[in-house]
Amino acid sequence: MVPSNTFNDNFIMPKVCTLIAATKLCSKVGADFARDHLMPTVHSMHIPNGSSINFRFQPFVDTTRTFMLGVRYFTTAATGTVKLQVVNTSKKVGPILGAFELEQCSQSDDKSINYYNKIKDETIMITLKPKATAVTDLTVYSFKAVGGEVYVNAIAFWPTAVQPPAVPPIKPRKAVPTA
Repeated sequence: MVPSNTFNDNFIMPKVCTLIAATKLCSKVGADFARDHLMPTVHSMHIPNGSSINFRFQPFVDTTRTFMLGVRYFTTAATGTVKLQVVNTSKKVGPILGAFELEQCSQSDDKSINYYNKIKDETIMITLKPKATAVTDLTVYSFKAVGGEVYVNAIAFWPTAVQPPAVPPIKPRKAVPTA
């Protein structure tokens, strides 16, 4: 029997590194599923040049938190020619939060085994809203291949010491004198 009610809730833990499988996306544009690409039963998403995979992420606790991003990937393109852009798609043309500069990955001599690289970029950070936010209202983050194809196996979230600024308290209104 196949489960009928499954959800791609991507909860991010507040104090440890969290890995989210690339196959837990909410939508894709031009990308496709790469079965057993890393090894048997370990799948990835194939993202051709100009294509993207999109995700919704939620913090596990009810506080706003900031995370540094990383990715586990594979590409045969020469180092410096392929980037994986991270885009906040909450607006029609969302801001690019940063781009991973990908290095060429290696393969076994007979090209039967792909060796994935890991990269962590301290300049690419996202701030997640509390999990009480309705899923449909969560920001969608897009990971777009630029300059060549890339296979993504997982996205990593490292909690940062930098937290978003606190919301200023509401100042009480002055009482209006009554005559």
